[in-house]
Order: sequence, then structure tokens, then C-alpha cells
Amino acid sequence: MRPILIFCRFGITIKASLLILLMSFACLLLCSNKQLYAEPVVWEVLKPEFTERESYTQIYTLTTLFNDTANPIMIQMQFTLTNLGISDQNAGCKILVLQKNVKPVFWNKRYGKKKWSYTKNTGQQLKIGLNYILIKDGKTMALIENDKISAQITFDRTPDPIVPPMISLTSHNRFHESTVLIGCTKVQGVVKLPDGNSKKMVGYGVLELSKSTSFPSDICRGWVTFRGYNFETNSYFLTSLRVLRGKTSEAEGWIWKKSVETPSSISKIPFDFKIEKAVREKPLFPYIIPIDSSFLLEPQTLLTRYSIIDELGFFWGGIVKLVIGDPITYYYEAKVVLKENSDTIPGILEFMWIE
Repeated sequence: MRPILIFCRFGITIKASLLILLMSFACLLLCSNKQLYAEPVVWEVLKPEFTERESYTQIYTLTTLFNDTANPIMIQMQFTLTNLGISDQNAGCKILVLQKNVKPVFWNKRYGKKKWSYTKNTGQQLKIGLNYILIKDGKTMALIENDKISAQITFDRTPDPIVPPMISLTSHNRFHESTVLIGCTKVQGVVKLPDGNSKKMVGYGVLELSKSTSFPSDICRGWVTFRGYNFETNSYFLTSLRVLRGKTSEAEGWIWKKSVETPSSISKIPFDFKIEKAVREKPLFPYIIPIDSSFLLEPQTLLTRYSIIDELGFFWGGIVKLVIGDPITYYYEAKVVLKENSDTIPGILEFMWIE
């Protein structure tokens, strides 16, 4: 019996030792390696990455569509870091609010190097003046506030960067690259318009990042972007198309439908836009139909236009025009019709054309 007793005691001793060892290991993990139990680490997507090139520009574009009001609202925010200007490492903020049959609300301001900051203590924050993008506690929030308008947009998630196909470009030792930080996702918004009314809204938004040392005229003749969401069918359609330079223009880029997990490439889209035959303030934009006729992108109502050359005025605008050309951005109410299921997706068409 004694050998059995010794074996049993020895077995108990082994189990106790293993238990103590496991408990110690668990404590070690909890105390010295807490990141195993924390939220996933988010790549520093808000970090400024200036290069020595004077043309370097880094732009965060947040576009939201709100349809829980009688007249749907599009709000677009832009946070810009750039070397363009008298000195390097400047910044800027822009907000545009569009509604059909309502005068557009537009605010834009530029800031010097000492007026913006990037921090990453308990989260990530890019702050420009009083405006900021913040990634913290599993959320992504953007705020632009001024004496004309204020808007706060919140995603209940952090960025998950996806690099779309056919958009990373190099030309004349310059580059242009785009990243979708947050795909079409539900957002909450609090907006105070110039009339003093404050609205809480629910909609869908997209957060994108572009980095470039190229001027627009280096890489394209124009650029088409559509962001749409059907609130009844919960389907979305995103596309970004670069209009190639040449006498017979074609467009290429990517599309992203809800039925697929990531953007897919698309090319050789016929594109015919003759600005010289139209009125500069209200050009005639063509339908966009790819060769396989998988979708139809149809412009409907021109909502507004934006020209940085006009904004800068005669003198500075004239100087900038000599360097980058005259890019004008037109915003249309538009829709996409999908061939696969005849689903119609309303949204905003953004078209930048270089004169």
C-alpha cells in the first residue's frame, strides 16, 4: 500500500505544481502582456508622413449620407496636411453640406504648422485648429466646428485599411496612392446648420485617405467618385474612376458593391466629357456604362461646383493655375442601377475635371 500511497501523493503534488504553474503563467500574461487581451492594435492611419517634396499632400475625406430627414443630406469633411504654400507642413479643413433645392453650405480654412498636432497617447488624434479626427475606444470620430456650421460624425468602429486596385500610381518620379480606411458603414451625426437648428441623424459613411506628390494633371484628365446607399435595401455602391489622358478618353479604377467583400478593378470604360462644349458652371456629364453593362451611373441634378483657383482669387489663383492647371469639382445628385438585380442606389457623384 505504501508505494501506491506515495504514487498518489506524488500525483497530487504534480497536479498542484501544474496548477500553480498555470496560475503563475496566467498572472504573468495579465500583468506583463495585457495587449493580448486589449483591442486590436490599429495602424497609425492618422500619422503625418511628410516627404521633402513641396507638392506632398495627405487628405482624409469623410463622406456621409443621411436619409432620415425629409430631404437627404450629404456631409463631406476633409482634413488636409500639405507642403503646398509659402512654408512646409501646413494643414487645412473643409466641410461641405449638400441638399437638393437647398443652398450648399461650405466652409474652408487653412492653418500653419503650429496650428495642428498629432498625438497617440490613449488613441490617435489628428487635430487641426479646433477640428479633429479621433480614434479611441473602438470608435472613429470626426469634428469640424466653426461660427458657420458644426458637425460631428461617429463610426462605431476603428479603421481597417484596404488599398483598392488600380489607384496607386507613379508618374514623373511622383506618386499617388489611395486607401479606404472605413468602408460603407453606419454612422451617427450631430449637425448644426447656419439657421441654428441642430439635428441628430443616422446614416452611412466612408472614410478615405489619399497621399500624393503628384499634381492632378500629372496622372489624369479627370476623376469620378460615386458614393451611394439604398436605405430600403441596405445596399451600397462605391466607385473611384480615373479618366485617362488622351484624345479618346477612357476611365479605370475600382467599384465596391455590398455583395463583395473588397473593391474590384474595372477598366476601359468609355468616357466622353467635352467641357468646351458646355457651360463651365453647369457642364453636361455623360452616363457611365462599363463594357459589360454591369451598372449604369446616371447623373441627375447638379448641386454645386468648387474651384480652388476661384477661391484663391485672381493673383494667387493665377499663379497656382500655372502649376496644377484649373481643377474644378462638380457635385451631382446621382444614382447607380445594377444590372444583376435592377437595384437602384441613390448617392452623390463627385467629378473633378482639369481644364
